[in-house]
Amino acid sequence: MAEPKVTITSISKRKISDESGHDQSIIKFTCDQTIVAFEVRAGGIFQGSGLLVGMSDSLYPSSSLYPSNSLYPINFKVTAGTVLQFDIENEELQQDGEYRINIYALNEQGEWTPYE
Repeated sequence: MAEPKVTITSISKRKISDESGHDQSIIKFTCDQTIVAFEVRAGGIFQGSGLLVGMSDSLYPSSSLYPSNSLYPINFKVTAGTVLQFDIENEELQQDGEYRINIYALNEQGEWTPYE
């Protein structure tokens, strides 16, 4: 099977700073396959490289998955087309500068999204 394809559906801010009200960006995305994990990284050129700024077992699910405030279980499964959301806060980034944000999803066959 082919690696999962990630599609970003919305980005609240393309630039963030340490200024109040401008210090966070909310990103929503979907995958074309059922996934069992994802990582969000600033910089890097493959899954596991760059600064980890989000991952599947540390984020709240969208209201369409679980209408509660509990975290994802470590071994979650998300069906294709489900909208997922994460936020990046300025304080998570190590220094000022431009970062490319990469989202890597892991399918049930153990294949990660490639760097594009």
